[in-house]
Amino acid sequence: MKDIKFVTLNNGLTIVFYNDKTKHSAILDLIIKFGGINTSYKYDGKYYKIPSGFAHFLEHLVIEHSMYGNMLPMFLDNNINFNGATYTKMTNFYIDTVHDFNRNLVKLLKGINTRVFNHEDVEVTKGAILEEIRENLDNKFRQLDKLTRECLFKEIDYQDILGTLEDIEKITYEDIKRCYEVFYKPSNQLIVVSGNFDEEKVLELIKDTYDSFQESKVKTEIPFVKEPLEVRKKEKVIKTITEEDYVRISYKIDISKLSSFDKIKLSFYMRYLLSYNFSSKSDFQKEILDKKISVYDTDNDFYFLKDFVILELGTYTSLKDEFISLVKKKIKNLEYDKEDFELCKKESLISIILRDENLNSMVFPLVDNIIAFDYYDYDKIEDINKETFEDYQDTMKGLDFSNYSITSIVKDK
Repeated sequence: MKDIKFVTLNNGLTIVFYNDKTKHSAILDLIIKFGGINTSYKYDGKYYKIPSGFAHFLEHLVIEHSMYGNMLPMFLDNNINFNGATYTKMTNFYIDTVHDFNRNLVKLLKGINTRVFNHEDVEVTKGAILEEIRENLDNKFRQLDKLTRECLFKEIDYQDILGTLEDIEKITYEDIKRCYEVFYKPSNQLIVVSGNFDEEKVLELIKDTYDSFQESKVKTEIPFVKEPLEVRKKEKVIKTITEEDYVRISYKIDISKLSSFDKIKLSFYMRYLLSYNFSSKSDFQKEILDKKISVYDTDNDFYFLKDFVILELGTYTSLKDEFISLVKKKIKNLEYDKEDFELCKKESLISIILRDENLNSMVFPLVDNIIAFDYYDYDKIEDINKETFEDYQDTMKGLDFSNYSITSIVKDK
């Protein structure tokens, strides 16, 4: 793997360089630390609440109503791969090209960081977003995800990335302008440059470009939200049109005492644990089938949010209580197998080795480490080699699975 280099400018902007002269292309990722999870801010001493969908709304607005007009066709017409995406914790804009990288890098940075949108642009964007929301209204798993978050969290008022029809309809130009000034400033941004590029020249271009911007002098603040361990609600149900009922149990596990590196290590251990205990080949799944609780595999996943890791287990079944009972029993009696652990380690090593073959496969985990864990490095082969079966067991046995919520989709009769 190639070395990475970090540079922080006087304006607070952090730049990550990952230079690889064996590649033909170069990629610039402009990360704005503004996503679905951000629900409040202070502007000029006044507190404002952010309704759901604002980060996604701004992503569309700045792309489609930039100083260059709509940046999407501008880049694509010149054979530059470009797009934007909004996630839970960030918004990402990127270009990926084998030609004219420096010139298009400047265009991207200027396009996103120069606010030219007006009242009419906000209304036009509003119409497109409302249509996107309507297209997703019948997505039952989007509804389930939203319900799950409502049950799990008390202070984190994270609905979803798209937002609701009501919230988007109420957006004003003043609302979105304030959000832009708070979140789109250099100190709240991260730039990752990867691939084949001239590091000295690119750094000079980035510095000069940001020096040309007029940053707002208004005092802004992004407050820290302290989320308690207890869940808001133990159980809740969605009644809707569905062919089969679905149930999910979500565990809210406190990891606030872990270091940034230990949280990353936990992400590997969680995958190992789920693979052995809840995969289609596990004893748990065999019991589910034998007892005719479900003919489907058990969905298993986890994600990190604030000081918690959320573990989700669910399946299609009409025998909700029986499924939940078996999950709870299994969680209390998790199994650990040394041979399986070593196999999982090998798979992790292979995955990391293969990342070097593709720039995006390298950059995405690096960005995730920075944004999710405040860890400014990528996962290394030597880190995986240091994992031990004993540490794996001790780490997982040290987690508290006593806080959970149960959410379900049932037929509306």
